[in-house]
Amino acid sequence: MIAKFASQYGKVIRGLTRRAQIRLAMHSWPGNVRELENVIGHACMMTLGDTIDVQDFPPYLLIEAQTGSDPVVATEAESGMGTLEEQERVLIQRAMQAAAGNQSQAARALRIGRDALRYKLKKHNL
Repeated sequence: MIAKFASQYGKVIRGLTRRAQIRLAMHSWPGNVRELENVIGHACMMTLGDTIDVQDFPPYLLIEAQTGSDPVVATEAESGMGTLEEQERVLIQRAMQAAAGNQSQAARALRIGRDALRYKLKKHNL
């Protein structure tokens, strides 16, 4: 499943960290295989490295782990099911943090041009 999404997003992803494996094993998976597929797809899209770690999962998995709450009752904001604009903003913020503010490095990690990144930074007031 990881190979499928890695190929789709044009990334090389070796697998999951041990922490990520443990977090996935702890989840009750009320959505079964479809939910797992969505989580892996999200993580493949969000990861900036070659392995998927816990911070790449949708926020509802992290909130559930911290609070012990049931993901079915999580709010939309907590579940990470926000708009494309919100997801883009989060991805850009992560890339800028990982690149320590270097726009050229962040743009390369996102596989977009530096000018496109600058446009998006301005668009999202980052």
